[in-house]
Amino acid sequence: MRRGFFDGAMLAGRGQRGIVGRFSFDGRHPDAEAWVSANGADLVTAITEESRQSVRLVILDGLEQSRTTAAIARDIAGVKVGNKRVGGIVGLTSPQTDSIIKARAALASGDPARMRAYLGLATRDRRFDPAIRKAIREGRAIRGPELDRIIEAHKAKALKLRATLISRTESRKATSAGRDLSYRQMLDLPGVTGVSVRWQHNLSAEPRVDHVAMSGTTVQIGQPFVFPDGTQMFYPHDPAAPARHVIGCRCIAVYRVQVEKG
Repeated sequence: MRRGFFDGAMLAGRGQRGIVGRFSFDGRHPDAEAWVSANGADLVTAITEESRQSVRLVILDGLEQSRTTAAIARDIAGVKVGNKRVGGIVGLTSPQTDSIIKARAALASGDPARMRAYLGLATRDRRFDPAIRKAIREGRAIRGPELDRIIEAHKAKALKLRATLISRTESRKATSAGRDLSYRQMLDLPGVTGVSVRWQHNLSAEPRVDHVAMSGTTVQIGQPFVFPDGTQMFYPHDPAAPARHVIGCRCIAVYRVQVEKG
């Protein structure tokens, strides 16, 4: 996050008339240091709280299913494979954990419809599909070590997807925040009368209707973009915005420095 923040800040100003050669981002400015410190801490806190909620779900389900404490512990912390521990739920969101709990129950139920539904989950490990289809044909449930292997692989894939999502989301937040703060510092340059910010929507697999509608909207830096649902954002990936406006967003801000004519 720190590197992305400063990379974004250093890129600001390129191609801006009257700025090149006159501006150098102040990384020791209190606002810059405060952003890195606060957002890094917020991210750790958010992940920790999500992990607590996920652990509660696993323990509750384990007690309801009369599973041993050792089995519950393996679900939470994963298993040791060589020098690595894999397959735990720490780091997953509550919905991801709930989905995995339901997946275990579906495969262990022996119900063909529920087992076939599992084969439709995008987060499953497809290497086990033949074994699951065979169990369905034979009319049997999947239990014991075989079930553990399938679910551990499922959790490992879910963790990878979660890590990728966090990496992309937080790096975009950091880069965007660095650029915005850098342009705010440019306001202190002699001859700079203002900085405009234009919201630009980029193509995505599942575009947000309100982000598409916002595309082309221009405000002065320091003024928020106001969305139909009342959300205010100073730039795309604003850390203060709710997750629905940030996660997976590929929008960017286009800045224009306004200088005195003469």
